[in-house]
Amino acid sequence: METVPSVLKKYFGFSNFKPYQREVIEKIIERRDCLVVMATGSGKSLCYQVPPLVVKKTGIVVSPLISLMQDQVMALKQRGIRAEYLGSAQKDFTVHSKAERGQFDILFMTPEKACTVPTSFWSNLLKAGISLFAVDEAHCISEWGHGFREKYKHLDKLREVLLDVPFVGLTATATEKVRFEIISSLKMDNPYVTIGSFDRTNLFYGVKPLNRGQSFIDELVWEISKEVATGGSTIIYCTTIKDVEQVFKSFTKAGIEAGMYHGQMNGKAREESHRLFVRDELQVMVATIAFGMGINKPNIRQVIHYGCPKSLESYYQESGRCGRDGIASVCWLYYTRSDFAKGNFYCRDVKSEKQRKAVMESLLAAKRYCVLTTCRRKFLLEYFGEKFSADRCGNCDNCKVSKKERDMSTEAPSDEILTSNNVVQHLVMKYGNHFLQVIQKLSQGLNLSLDGEERVPTAILKTNTVTKVSPLTNKYKKLTSAKFEAWKMWHNGLSIHDIANLEVRSAPIREQTVVEYLLKAAQKGLPFYWVRFNKMIGLTQEIMSEIQLAISKVVSTEKLKPIKNELPEDISYQHIKTYLSMQNCGISLETNQYGSNQTGKDDELAHNASNLSDCTLETCPDRQCEDDTSVKALAEERDLEMDEVPSLPVNGSEEEKLSNAREGKFTRKRQRVSETKEVNSTRLKATVTSVIEWMKNLDEGATLSNIFEHFNGSSEDSVVELLNCLECDFLIYRKGNVYRVL
Repeated sequence: METVPSVLKKYFGFSNFKPYQREVIEKIIERRDCLVVMATGSGKSLCYQVPPLVVKKTGIVVSPLISLMQDQVMALKQRGIRAEYLGSAQKDFTVHSKAERGQFDILFMTPEKACTVPTSFWSNLLKAGISLFAVDEAHCISEWGHGFREKYKHLDKLREVLLDVPFVGLTATATEKVRFEIISSLKMDNPYVTIGSFDRTNLFYGVKPLNRGQSFIDELVWEISKEVATGGSTIIYCTTIKDVEQVFKSFTKAGIEAGMYHGQMNGKAREESHRLFVRDELQVMVATIAFGMGINKPNIRQVIHYGCPKSLESYYQESGRCGRDGIASVCWLYYTRSDFAKGNFYCRDVKSEKQRKAVMESLLAAKRYCVLTTCRRKFLLEYFGEKFSADRCGNCDNCKVSKKERDMSTEAPSDEILTSNNVVQHLVMKYGNHFLQVIQKLSQGLNLSLDGEERVPTAILKTNTVTKVSPLTNKYKKLTSAKFEAWKMWHNGLSIHDIANLEVRSAPIREQTVVEYLLKAAQKGLPFYWVRFNKMIGLTQEIMSEIQLAISKVVSTEKLKPIKNELPEDISYQHIKTYLSMQNCGISLETNQYGSNQTGKDDELAHNASNLSDCTLETCPDRQCEDDTSVKALAEERDLEMDEVPSLPVNGSEEEKLSNAREGKFTRKRQRVSETKEVNSTRLKATVTSVIEWMKNLDEGATLSNIFEHFNGSSEDSVVELLNCLECDFLIYRKGNVYRVL
């Protein structure tokens, strides 16, 4: 049997344990039940990953999400650990039989799966050996905890089958009441209880009231865009899908690349958003609380809540995804008074008075946190039962009221105008946003600065004898701050290497990323010295000629791999991308204009580039739209394991159509719905898609009788069942007898 330290070093590359890890691991190896309550990022996973490798017996891990299990399995396999999961998404049908014979070190499954596999499976696996039965996100067991899952309450039945197997409960958020219920529900016998500190000292906590509306969202987008340049990531949590789509649309409109994640998106689209964000290809994610559980991304610098969360447990866990690398990070919560009136909505799905009381108490605690005037850190820690001796932490908005915080702590531009003097205040009060918009438009035309922001840069276009200064208009605002700052530094003479390794960065970025930023700036019409750029990346006239020949062979430029296959090894994908970018920007590649001896043409090319029009979405797409995905019947969408939420076909093109329809650009959407009704008006069936699409067009919602009348091709019982399912999945909600889309 390998030792605990040797396993830690061999598989995970660590020489030392974090606090409490070794004690918990040793107790599990001694076959003692354990309850582990440790903050996000403190290393709970190692507590159940190490023992199976030491004792050479399978470790069972119950986890609430299929996507989370898939990520963990992939990460463990990369470390040489035999890991798999059992679930409806599993396509390898041999996994079940292999697991039964004990061929895996760690086996993941949902609580629904754990409760439905036959007893014979457990009996056979016991013969091979089970090292532990771990319940991750164990707060889901408790009706007093957030994210309660009914099947978690049934896991205790496995104690009768898994005799002498240590049960381990793990969670990042559990009050004393929740901890007691976890121990009781899992029938733990004299468990070893470990409670780590909840204090994340590197996190700044702040709360601000807001006035819901597009003006606030625009200010939020502007503030976040300034932080994107630092290289850190931001998550914005919204309480409804409608808010997610509105905020995401605002980022897109501002030219900032962001991801979106919510329950109405199809599985493929959600996976793609998750993948791009984790790999730093997107720096902003706008999502519901469905996003982020188990995410292992250390450089998240901001977690912003747009709306009050329904519990402090969920807020602490979601904000805890920020700053996992120990670097100073920020957590802002924006709320309105109307957020506190959602108790009845959150209680729609509860099945017991006890759970209803728990939901209302949790919301009340979140409300108290929002309106708090004393130290927020002290309030959070004491809520979870941890003593905090000081009255002020020095790192929350209430403890730093005298200082202007970075991120969202400074006053909004409109607030500064309102408080500046009585005359301006009178004008704003009388003429509202129109007054502010006029000032902004005039200031942009005159190249003046507002609210201390940096002036719009000017391009210096040199000729042989005269230097001209030409304003860059507002094209740069279609870029993210990171891309624009990269272009500005390069334009001022810095090399790609210098930009990537700036000392002010918390960590260097890849030179490849800088190159991508610069190409994007060129495509947006900013002045660009192509000769200098191509010299830096080694793109010669000869290489461009070879690329041109390769393109003529494969015809299409939609995919780069066929082009690359026609080229020598030393010609990179970056060379191909740059060549295509030059084509898209209208740069002539003829030898007499762009020869290797024409380095004196830099200024002429820069001038040409500055006059190019912005690339359209059709000519410079950021990504290909996903294929349309048809929606299955409700019975196929709702899985026994609850590992998927019923989803709608929201791909790139669909999203664009919906967005255009809302803005009044097209009338096709509303016509198409009415056409469907006319064609099938006598027997229109209720499905997830048809109900959601129909209700989206009803501003006042629909009563149950309206829904019965419209979907007369389905029985009333099936319609009611479908509506209940959609309510449970937070796709619609009911107030009185009126249903509306969230």
